[in-house]
Amino acid sequence: ADGAGNVVSGNFRYGISIVDGGNNVIQGNLVGTDISGSDSIPNAKVGTTTDAPIFIANSSNNLVGGSTAGARNIVSGNAPSLGGISIAYEGSTGNRVQGNYVGTDISGTEVLGFGGVTIAFGASGNFIGVDGDGINDDREGNVIVGVLANRNLGRNVNVSGDNNVIAGNNIGRKVSGTAQFENDFGITVSGSGNRVGTNADGTSDELDRTLIVSNKLGLELGGTDNVVAGNWIGLDANAQPLKNNTGILVRSAATGNLIGSNADGLRDAVERNVISANGVGVQIVDAAIDNVLAGNYIGTDPSGTIDLGNETYGVLLSRNAGNTIGGTRPGAGNVISGNDLTGIRMQASDTLVQGNF
Repeated sequence: ADGAGNVVSGNFRYGISIVDGGNNVIQGNLVGTDISGSDSIPNAKVGTTTDAPIFIANSSNNLVGGSTAGARNIVSGNAPSLGGISIAYEGSTGNRVQGNYVGTDISGTEVLGFGGVTIAFGASGNFIGVDGDGINDDREGNVIVGVLANRNLGRNVNVSGDNNVIAGNNIGRKVSGTAQFENDFGITVSGSGNRVGTNADGTSDELDRTLIVSNKLGLELGGTDNVVAGNWIGLDANAQPLKNNTGILVRSAATGNLIGSNADGLRDAVERNVISANGVGVQIVDAAIDNVLAGNYIGTDPSGTIDLGNETYGVLLSRNAGNTIGGTRPGAGNVISGNDLTGIRMQASDTLVQGNF
């Protein structure tokens, strides 16, 4: 019930720890703040590599938050550790983190301490944000800012597990969707088979959209066979610019990842990312290989008709081989337009560039 939450603050290690078991519900709590939700009383003061204000270990099907304001946890004000919420180890699957403010005060408009969400050490099949079941999906996204996660400073969402979903969240922006915070990293993905954004299954596809703004690096993509689809990167909820210095970085050894549409003719437009108004739109570096960038708008607004160019390059490839930009099937071509220096700059080999506009 509304008003039934706890203040869980000032603890030396964890605020709330779930180890083994499952099917627990954590709702309506202030974790790391005072009773007003406006000032810090941090948990995880010891700051080891496994501490987190909310820590789920080898435990499945837990719900952190929910789809009502009363179910929302404020997980903020905490000391540098794993950030706000950590889901860890192979026994952790089917957990949902939904509708929370992580790294902000109770209003969602001010940064408060450290936030962030980490999925690590083999945790798989978890949802951060919208689960796409068609029930209250419009209220399941989290606001996530101001973080330290997985022993690396400044990552709002850090995923090194497999087959997890990050959808419908506000990464780096205030709850209103129009004003910015400043963060180091938006989302980092280094596992396999994870999804950022929509699966284009026809249920809540647009609600799956994650907004990634106001970061030094919006999305850092490593690992293999991950999908990034249907997001706005560099634009707020009103399609106004809130730049990341780099929109997407596909880093060394990233292999077989898809950014955009699979061009199968089924809801391809929904799979489109809009990657605009950043310093660099998409950068693919070093030994990244066999990655596909298809069906996106890079340098325009979501309609594809208004110039919101990235400040330097739309797409920059350096020191890599075997990646694909576009394609020949309908829906595979990117619109790469309005960028201030160059649409596509390549310092690479064996790159396939086809069907783009």
